[in-house]
Amino acid sequence: MSHDKILDSLHVSRTYGGSYAGRVESKVMIEAARKSVERLFGPDRPTLVLPPKTQGDALPEWQYVAWFSCYTPVENEDACGSHLFVVWWDDVLCLDPSSILDKVYWKKHAKDFDF
Repeated sequence: MSHDKILDSLHVSRTYGGSYAGRVESKVMIEAARKSVERLFGPDRPTLVLPPKTQGDALPEWQYVAWFSCYTPVENEDACGSHLFVVWWDDVLCLDPSSILDKVYWKKHAKDFDF
């Protein structure tokens, strides 16, 4: 369940928005999405890229980058909480970004933070 997780920030873009001509290979787009977390939020962020469902080499229409946090640490009980940046794709515009957390094993991927 994701009831204790908070959506801090959400970046939504068209997957191929910004491509000048043709279609970029999906593996290139997936790596660019991973790097976008650093560009948007800074270096050394715990990031999980969920494998997209592709049709051939085409990715779904929408790309999401979400920052979730929780005031429960995953490793160090003295930490203020834990957080995770999740990247995923979908063909429909997502109205409930927190629902993606049903596919995430928080304790494995999230990292603790302090203020």
